[in-house]
Amino acid sequence: MSVPSPSPATESLGLAHVATASFVGARVAPAAQFWLTLPGGVALARAAARMGAAHGYAVSLAATLQAVAILGPLRINGPLTQALSAPLIGRLEARGARPATQVLACLAVRLVHYTVLSALTGTDTLSGARNSRSPDTMISRSKMTSAGMI
Repeated sequence: MSVPSPSPATESLGLAHVATASFVGARVAPAAQFWLTLPGGVALARAAARMGAAHGYAVSLAATLQAVAILGPLRINGPLTQALSAPLIGRLEARGARPATQVLACLAVRLVHYTVLSALTGTDTLSGARNSRSPDTMISRSKMTSAGMI
């Protein structure tokens, strides 16, 4: 006897709650942010794979906002990288994209995220060092962050 599949709305709600719990847990234990946000990223990827990229990003936004509502905006970058890249990876997986394509897509999303973050905060996201906001420094900081991610 097979169990009927839940409706898309019910499934999305469950996946959003999994992602929220993962994001909250990661913010409570910042030393293991990547590993604790990974289950949330898998849930978001599943939502996008089953119901489309737009739906996956909607679930991602809901989970991120709920996590921020619970604990505030402190240390949001760990969960935010999963929230930005996981729906894209899930959709690519559903379309049968090669693993190399998925890795490059994830790298591109995270590269843009960290570059924008570095430019806006004046902080090198890899080393945590604060630098001046001169254009030359910002460009070199973005290059170093990009190189470190690759």
